[in-house]
Amino acid sequence: MTESIRFGPFELDVGCGELRRNGDLIPLRQQAVKILSLLATRPGRLVTREEIRSEVWGTDTVVDFDQGLNDCVRGIRAALQDRAKDPMFVETLPRRGYRFIAPTRGATPVGPSSRGSVDRGRRRRALRVTLGFVVVAVIASFAFRRPTVLGDLFEERSVRLVVLPFEDLSGDEAHSYFSDGLTDEMIAGLGRLDPQRLAVLSRSTASVYGESDLGIGRIGRELAVDYVLEGSVRREDGRARITVKLIDVESESQVWAETYARDLRHILEVQSEVARAVASGVRLALSPEAEARLAGAHPVDPEAYRPFLRGRHLADRLDISSLRKSLHYFERAIAEQPDYAAAYVGLADSYLSLGEYTALPTEEVLLRSRAAVARALELDPNLSSAHKTLAWIQSNYELDWEAAEASYRRAIALNPSDAKAHQWFTHLLRATGRVDEAINEAHLALDLDPVCAIYGTALGFALNDRGDHGAASAEFDRVLEMHPGFPPAQLGRGYVLLALGEGESAIESMEAAARSVGGSALFDATLGYTYATSGHERQAREVLDAMVAAPVRSPFLIALVHVGLGEHDEAIQWLEMALDKRDPRSRTLAVDARFAPLRTDPRYADLIVRFRFATEPPATASD
Repeated sequence: MTESIRFGPFELDVGCGELRRNGDLIPLRQQAVKILSLLATRPGRLVTREEIRSEVWGTDTVVDFDQGLNDCVRGIRAALQDRAKDPMFVETLPRRGYRFIAPTRGATPVGPSSRGSVDRGRRRRALRVTLGFVVVAVIASFAFRRPTVLGDLFEERSVRLVVLPFEDLSGDEAHSYFSDGLTDEMIAGLGRLDPQRLAVLSRSTASVYGESDLGIGRIGRELAVDYVLEGSVRREDGRARITVKLIDVESESQVWAETYARDLRHILEVQSEVARAVASGVRLALSPEAEARLAGAHPVDPEAYRPFLRGRHLADRLDISSLRKSLHYFERAIAEQPDYAAAYVGLADSYLSLGEYTALPTEEVLLRSRAAVARALELDPNLSSAHKTLAWIQSNYELDWEAAEASYRRAIALNPSDAKAHQWFTHLLRATGRVDEAINEAHLALDLDPVCAIYGTALGFALNDRGDHGAASAEFDRVLEMHPGFPPAQLGRGYVLLALGEGESAIESMEAAARSVGGSALFDATLGYTYATSGHERQAREVLDAMVAAPVRSPFLIALVHVGLGEHDEAIQWLEMALDKRDPRSRTLAVDARFAPLRTDPRYADLIVRFRFATEPPATASD
């Protein structure tokens, strides 16, 4: 084997297992180096996933090979400053393997030329212009991982389906919330239909294709799904006319189509009928439990359904003003129909989101969200979204980690296609030091919804917790390519820069994030801590003074800024208050590396016990 391979500004020493750029050593995990060596010594040739498994992991490996391989490839791309969507070095062949496409010195090319690979890549990118090639390339890059990453939850031969956004034929954009809500309800209902055999992609990924000129077959192949469900809705005078079609991707033929003209009161019955037809079309044998759920769909009052959809439409925006408005609509829906379980979940979720922004006192958030979710479960014990919301309350407010994990697992068992449940679960796993599990849950969320900004951000934070700063940075960059200026991803990029010792660059990224979100204690505190640890004491104290004077305060985040300033006694005092007030941000205390200066203090150890954390603090962490 060639001992040294050169490509571009890089030199790969195969014998020593080292990668250098212009002579400078680039940190890279040994497994990643082995994979890069395997690819670079066979330039121009497809190296299959099976070959990589055999050469790098061994045929009798019992570790999660697929996750490990995907993480290694991300690390390689981060080290080479390469991009999956427009590769200069490593090209992905979905579901098959990888090809090294850069000219090399010191290795003999085998198979097709790298120029042919680049030309094929250009042709593929040209076909994506109608959607914006960045978003579609990202979706394609996730598609090849699907059968393995979802293997723990779905059977090997599970069916993949995407529900395209329902077209609104009513002619009034002000009522687009109705068609959006109908799409969401259809996705949720189908996701619960047969959780072990039917995987349903989330709406934010499907919405990329909503107004696309691409054919159904092309869309299906891009998303690696077996079937596409598309439809339209026209609403007038208290009635809705809904047309739905199920299309087989492979043959691009229509499997089934139907039109329903119903009073809005019976809209949930239509969803049940569509679910049965889809099950028949994709050849799923429904269980007695699934049949009972479909048969149990009861009429919904149109005067409750409309405000419910408006409330959810506003809540999805995740800004403080919209969240406050959503409370009003969910309350209206409940007033019109007191047994509307989904409306209670929506109400609870909006309160919890406002709590995350510290826009409401913790006591009010806990009281109101707990009561709402308890009522939802009383009305429908098998409502997966209610179990998910209960889990958030149990972990972040009640510090009952065991009960919270049971609730998350119950929610996911009821609906494995709920990407948000997987993403929320990452918070608990990170808080209890189970970072590898958190990364896996984030991957599951992204497989169901590759375009969603918050799911990619969750993966970035978990990778950063594990110390994979290059992979974390690449993930935050991927999110920001699709969603420029997305504040949590900007914040995450700041975390990575700070971990790498680039305080000034971290401040620049965090300042941009804080400006974008406007008035968030989390963003302000993180910026204040970074000011403090980067030598900008005056700016740190300005942030601290404003946080202390705020009408709604997060004691945990105030303690963080004190730690950055080296004021440990003050930090401990605020952490005591955080425990007393059940500050939900305190969930990261045991694993957050920024609190490392307190770990030799007996008072900190006592707090960890009283917060009911059962984990040893890892070397690095973030929020």
